[in-house]
Amino acid sequence: MSDHNGRRGGRPGTERAAAERAALAALGPHVTAVGDLAAAHAGQNAAAGGIDQARAQAAALLEEARAEGRRLQDAAAARRGQADDDYAHRYQGAIDLGWTPAQLADLGYPGPGRRRGGRARTGAEQTATGPDADRREAPPDGDVVPAGRDPIAPLPALV
Repeated sequence: MSDHNGRRGGRPGTERAAAERAALAALGPHVTAVGDLAAAHAGQNAAAGGIDQARAQAAALLEEARAEGRRLQDAAAARRGQADDDYAHRYQGAIDLGWTPAQLADLGYPGPGRRRGGRARTGAEQTATGPDADRREAPPDGDVVPAGRDPIAPLPALV
């Protein structure tokens, strides 16, 4: 006698379950390989997204560093401008007391229109130190105070 599926003998549910188990056991390594491949593909997609995110973060960090660099340079230029203004004021004070530009130059103190050291001023630096800043020159040695001279010591009395 045959069952409704045309099979002969045995219990239909038991035989079917055994066949399915045998088929799954035979296909198991194939199914596992496809599952592993799907997991690796998902990891590959996630890693690609990580590269894009890293690029965006790197670009943001570079822009922050550039902005900080500009801020530091602007602050240094402002300090230099203040120092230049103070030097010009004190130089004029020495002239007002009777020193000549030649005497001050012999002591190592150039006129206030001459910068010592540093780099050429940018537009922002020139604005920070006044309209005459673009005419300033930097002597080659870069020293602000002559070697061995105490920058705080008072100037010698005029003779």
